[in-house]
Amino acid sequence: MSRMSIKRINKELEYFLERKYVLDDILENLRNIYNNIKIDTFIITRGYNDEDNLHIEITKNNKSLIECRVPNDYPFKPFTIIKHNFSELGWNNYLNKLHNNTKTIDSKILYFFYTIQFGKKGIFLTYENKNFKCYCCSSYSCPINWHPGLGIKNLVEEYLETEFICKYVKKYNNKMLMNIYNHFLEYYKLPEEIFELIVNKIV
Repeated sequence: MSRMSIKRINKELEYFLERKYVLDDILENLRNIYNNIKIDTFIITRGYNDEDNLHIEITKNNKSLIECRVPNDYPFKPFTIIKHNFSELGWNNYLNKLHNNTKTIDSKILYFFYTIQFGKKGIFLTYENKNFKCYCCSSYSCPINWHPGLGIKNLVEEYLETEFICKYVKKYNNKMLMNIYNHFLEYYKLPEEIFELIVNKIV
């Protein structure tokens, strides 16, 4: 791995260690999530391409969430996600499966609650409720979407959104969100179209 790549990774790790990403106006629940996240690095000897590879493991409350390999020419190429705690499937296959699961629900409601919880627009979820673009093609791990301005923080954000979608595509949890959503509309006598304006004000 190049000296520049190592320097960049160390800078990002320092950024996390010193909590520089925790802004004063960040949502409290998001601050708590980030405060429980830990990032470790280790070397896999004679790994991919029979070379020594730098790996990153992201954990939360001592539970492994995701592990990825850092490319030799980072940050000009994205991380390769080796394993994650959602499934035994590879990352792209899992994202495709998750995307297919959202086709049976009103995903704009997921978008609405995601923006409320995280205070920002998602990578995968959209208000239009179309989701024509598969999640693996929206992922930061896709070389088309990657650029040197992205980094470990964006990998964490992608994981958190995936975790949110995984939780709320489940029948019981999705029904709960639907009930809250419909009750909100009924209680305040709001047309459904006003939700886009509300979300835009949030983010």
